[in-house]
Amino acid sequence: MSFDPPRTPGNPGGLLATAVADLEDAVARLAELTADGALVEVPGAALTRLAETLHRALDRGAAVATVATGVVHDSGTLAADGFASTKAWLAGPCRKSETESKVLVASSTALRRDYPATAGAWLAGDVSGGAVREITRGITLAVRALPVAERAVQAGRAEAVLLDLARRSPVADVARAGKYLRFVADPDGARQAQLDAYDDQQLTLTPAGAGFQLSGYLDAETAAKLTTALDGIVDGWHRAGSLTAEDQPGGHGPLDGLRRRQRRPHLLALALGHLATRFLDDGLLGTRHGVKPHVALTVDADHVIAGLGGELLIPGREQPVLLPSESIRRILCDADLHPVITTRPTGAGGCGRTDGRDSVSGTDAYAAGTADADAAGAVGRWQAALLDRLRDRSRGVLYLGRTQRTVTARLRRALEVRDRHCAFPGCHVDVSRTHGHHVREWEDGGETAISNTVLLCVRHHHAVHEGGWTITPTDGIDPHATGCWTFTPPVRRARP
Repeated sequence: MSFDPPRTPGNPGGLLATAVADLEDAVARLAELTADGALVEVPGAALTRLAETLHRALDRGAAVATVATGVVHDSGTLAADGFASTKAWLAGPCRKSETESKVLVASSTALRRDYPATAGAWLAGDVSGGAVREITRGITLAVRALPVAERAVQAGRAEAVLLDLARRSPVADVARAGKYLRFVADPDGARQAQLDAYDDQQLTLTPAGAGFQLSGYLDAETAAKLTTALDGIVDGWHRAGSLTAEDQPGGHGPLDGLRRRQRRPHLLALALGHLATRFLDDGLLGTRHGVKPHVALTVDADHVIAGLGGELLIPGREQPVLLPSESIRRILCDADLHPVITTRPTGAGGCGRTDGRDSVSGTDAYAAGTADADAAGAVGRWQAALLDRLRDRSRGVLYLGRTQRTVTARLRRALEVRDRHCAFPGCHVDVSRTHGHHVREWEDGGETAISNTVLLCVRHHHAVHEGGWTITPTDGIDPHATGCWTFTPPVRRARP
């Protein structure tokens, strides 16, 4: 199909040139009058009608310009005028941006080739340019997967339906109908698209700095379920007033609304972590070989004390992620601990001791002693000890002990009654989102008792461990009473 405009008797070229010149003069006069403030002198109702007439006239003029662009594009005359392409011509004397040029060329070509009835209706002023864009976009997406022969038939039928709707309905209705059009024009393709979306779903975790970048593709149903669950968690935090001061703006002005929208992705990420924690903590994932799914963190007590950190296992990844010691301490505050009796390997053919004490052969001891002496002479005794611990990273597991040292259910309930929410000053995060923190670290001899534990939200658990805040008993307040802990910020060293 091609667009064939009605023929004008006489001298059509001359008549068209005269009309364009008259239009140019009329637009220039309108611009001058507007610049001189003539619009202010027009009464309200008349001004409204005048503006409506201008919009319709300009939209109809856009139809003429779009069709003219297609004619110029097909004529092949631009090269003779010194233009490398239609886009170059549009960007030059027509003053169009690169994006506008691309859209104009594509639209003019599509209208002349595939949508002649729509082009005619636009030129006649029966439909708007916005409706034309929705018609062509909707049909193109609806029939693109059909065979070429069937595509033309279905496109023609769809054009007639959408044009009739565009003549009597707002552009928004045309856009909505265009989205549903694929279910009628290509029902098999629509069903296959849903199957493909389900099969193509994926999630990927990629290391990025100190964390991971989550990316993926979900089908619409899964996306709806996930966003509904995460939004429900975030909305609950808002209703309960349990967001931290950093996560919730204090007012309701435009800037507060902007900040709330900017914080939404961060809150959704927190909600995802909260959702995963609930599934793991509540045992909702069942067991495998009698063991509940859990996050595995490998820690050597000596290494944590020495500041060497530990290893966090990411399922599906061969190499663990290294975490600093303070992050390890924060995680251990509210985690089950499985003590492991280990032994250092004894070299080729060595069995090692099985009594829990490290054992090395004479050769290994000599090599280690030599290395320690060299290191001590070069960088000092404490660094030599650190190097010795680094050499001792490889250990063999002999026995896995029983779980111990976590906050019990009874103690947890007592802490919730005492602290009421996150105990950090000014924070009111709900107790369901807090961790039980040992004020004196368990590995340093701290007891799992109400006099040594406090509830902290995730953010302020980070502030205490990685951020350097300290917690001390409040003078005169019993450990069983609310407000029994005092929080002190870290002392920041001045940068040289």
